[in-house]
Amino acid sequence: MSSVVPVFRDSGFDAEATLNLGKAYDIACRSLHSKGRAPVFQELLAKKIIESAQRGERDPDRLAAIALGILGPFHRDVTRHFGLVPNFFMSAPDAPEIVEKLWDFAKSAYLENPIPALFKERLFVYLSRFCQVRYCIVRHCGFLVGYGHSSGDAEVAPQTRRSGFSRRHHHGGASSIRSIKV
Repeated sequence: MSSVVPVFRDSGFDAEATLNLGKAYDIACRSLHSKGRAPVFQELLAKKIIESAQRGERDPDRLAAIALGILGPFHRDVTRHFGLVPNFFMSAPDAPEIVEKLWDFAKSAYLENPIPALFKERLFVYLSRFCQVRYCIVRHCGFLVGYGHSSGDAEVAPQTRRSGFSRRHHHGGASSIRSIKV
């Protein structure tokens, strides 16, 4: 059963309603990409389920469908590119116009430029080292290792030691491991 049942119980619902709200939440979360369940997004789903239940809806399937209705064209577009909705695009739910402008910028500067996807992602990992906000390096490394699509390209395989994320170089019997640099 859902880990957010206490949230639903604390919202003043009886035991049966709490059980149904938990089921609705589980249904909604299962319908999302398994790696796209950011805590911010999960909180939005829970809030939407509570709002709908407060208006009288109790059917778990309908509650889940209503909660997932917040996935408008913007969220579908982001998910189509990345395989998930990065927290960056969930950072201002009360100001969707700002987030949508950030998305437009990300598309033009990051997704739609002609640099090959894998090189571009490695470049963003390298550049993120200089950003004071640690989210950038974590997110771009996450894309590289398969938590979403690198540079919005679903065809790019996750990077592991075996796939070339680091290579072993042999020099006259001695070996060293050196990360591939951009």
